[in-house]
Amino acid sequence: DIPDLIRFLDTWGSPYAKPLKKGLKAYQRDGGIMEMEINIDIYINGFILSQIGKGPDEDLIRDAIVLRIDLQNILTLFKIVGEGYSKEGAGGFFIGNGKRLNRREFMDLSAVDGREELLGNLTAALSDPGIKGVLSSLDTKEMALLEEKFDDLIQRRLSRLSIIDPLSIALGAAFIYM
Repeated sequence: DIPDLIRFLDTWGSPYAKPLKKGLKAYQRDGGIMEMEINIDIYINGFILSQIGKGPDEDLIRDAIVLRIDLQNILTLFKIVGEGYSKEGAGGFFIGNGKRLNRREFMDLSAVDGREELLGNLTAALSDPGIKGVLSSLDTKEMALLEEKFDDLIQRRLSRLSIIDPLSIALGAAFIYM
């Protein structure tokens, strides 16, 4: 079971044990794994960003990771909207280091009444044309496809960058994403 898995990871010194432990109480309380999932995302994104150096290829990868963080925050908003979280409680799901949404905006958006209102508010609040395009083409009945559409957005951006500069890391990153 989940607690045994976390103890196993802790025993072996896995860096994943600590973020999973943070969400264990919520899992034991209601069986939900979202807190553990968010804690893993926060850990992984923070670790990756801390390992990226300086330079054009590193900037490209950092931008892709930051975009992914922003998209994860948007996906999280769609998961938690209407679930009864307070603004402060929803703020615990926010993954830092993005650039398109800050914690306050995330918390404010989490307090809307439903997915329709969230979709409209996000489309109005975000200035990134790619994200706006995905959100404006989305029907609230298609929420299950949102993560796939966001993955496609990242892949298209990396592919475009690999055409602009084929000697950069974008070519390898686009290939991996495909």
